[in-house]
Amino acid sequence: MRTRLMTLVSVSLLLVLLMSILPACAPAEPQVVEKVVKETVVVEKEVVVEKEVKETVVVEKEVEKVVTATPAPKEKTQIVVSDKTDLQILDPHKVQATVDEFTWLNVFASFTKFDPTMANPIPDMAESWDRPDDTTFIFHLRKGVKFHTGRELTADDVLFSWDRVVEIAGAGRIKGYLSDVESMEKLDDYTVQVNLKAPSAVFMIYTPLFAFVDKETIDQIETHPIGTGPYKFSEWIPNDHATLVLNEDYWDQSIARPDEFIFRPITEEQSRLAALQTGEIDLAGNLSPALTTQLATVPGVTVYTPEVSASYSVINMNVTRPPFDNKLLRQAVALAIDRDTIWRSVYYSNGVPSCNPIPSTSWAYDPEQECGPRDVEKAKQLVAESGVATPIEIKLEVFSDAEKPKEAQIIQSNLEEIGFKVEIEVRDFAVWLEDVWINKEYQICTTNYTREADPDGLMSSVFRRGLGNNVMVYDNQEIEDLFDQAKATYDQAERAKYYQQIIAIVLDDAPLVKINSRFPIWPASDRIGGVSVLPRGFPIYNDMYVK
Repeated sequence: MRTRLMTLVSVSLLLVLLMSILPACAPAEPQVVEKVVKETVVVEKEVVVEKEVKETVVVEKEVEKVVTATPAPKEKTQIVVSDKTDLQILDPHKVQATVDEFTWLNVFASFTKFDPTMANPIPDMAESWDRPDDTTFIFHLRKGVKFHTGRELTADDVLFSWDRVVEIAGAGRIKGYLSDVESMEKLDDYTVQVNLKAPSAVFMIYTPLFAFVDKETIDQIETHPIGTGPYKFSEWIPNDHATLVLNEDYWDQSIARPDEFIFRPITEEQSRLAALQTGEIDLAGNLSPALTTQLATVPGVTVYTPEVSASYSVINMNVTRPPFDNKLLRQAVALAIDRDTIWRSVYYSNGVPSCNPIPSTSWAYDPEQECGPRDVEKAKQLVAESGVATPIEIKLEVFSDAEKPKEAQIIQSNLEEIGFKVEIEVRDFAVWLEDVWINKEYQICTTNYTREADPDGLMSSVFRRGLGNNVMVYDNQEIEDLFDQAKATYDQAERAKYYQQIIAIVLDDAPLVKINSRFPIWPASDRIGGVSVLPRGFPIYNDMYVK
């Protein structure tokens, strides 16, 4: 009996000891406690009884058990932008339409990227650069920058990209932008030297447009481009949407960019506006100035325009095809156009009516080079002097949007007053781009230029021989020389004199007729931040974020 009593006492003492130890075994300060669970702990002890039969003593004790919470999935963020036309070309070295900047400047990157003025490039793939003399630039690449495949960017990729630009030449715009470059050479894996043909005051402002491409995936660049930019290409379903996804390895993580950036083409501007109001899209591109009053009353929407515009509307004439291979007829068109009526009724007084390709906000602008009022009688006289029998039959090619067909009707009326018979052909933008802009199969057309703020950027690709925006096929050696002379000096006052001489020549040759400067309208949802519109008329997409 005594033995049994001592055994029970020992068991009791053991239980007391266990009860004091168990709480102390739990973590004193758990980091995350989502909930407390009550659990029964079974403590077993073999007890020897007199009959030498083993029995189990069960003791129940409630203790706290720590359950670590599973983090909730991160909510995906996205920004949806819409414009009136679909993307056209994914290859950054071959793009012709400004709409393609959505992929061009998001998927790809270069030595630098644009600042809001387009005048002072910001370091991007190059963390710094030197100019040891007037014709040499040395760029120091960031180490560890990777293509979207995971391969590191090196100087070899920069040289490959440059060789490709030279090979493509007139099939794209980049060679024209970088026409000052004589050669590029590798100094080491992270250093590239650019040698210029002559001193250039404008070379640096074009460097953001020189996209670095991946030599290992170049065969798929037209369907699945690979770059080093802040977004990776995911998919493009033509006439439906294009999706980019965040590049988490992009060097600059100072902006909380969205997980997805989506482009949706919506042709009708009222449909674009409705999609913005309902939250289907966050940013609506190129809405007509006619909607300005309506946009001012839309809650939760802010309208953005460039502070300084390098966009302008024009009439282009193919100077290599009849009848506009005749300079007198081109001059007649310039005199006959009623800019004020087009400006008021088509552009709702957005911008400024002007014949001078340099806007009044530019340091190179000369107000003395503005044209006088419309002069129908003088235009008729020039038509008579041209020697071309009237009526002169022409086809005016325009693309379909909210403005161009309406503008074309006024132009048609103006030109028929002076002896032309005008047929208007309205085409889908993609067809117009291929036939008119790329193949130059037209007599007369209308378009909008969206250029750079510097006078060289504003005009060189438009008027210089063989460059991408010279749809008129215009060729004048005198202005070629003047453009080169203007770039060769860093003295702004001297440069202005050269550009004013260029303006005098092109106003006389009249390969195009400027109608008015434009301030493109980009209304955006207040749920997104970082929105600013470049002088060329498109936003800096990769600075945007969801608030």
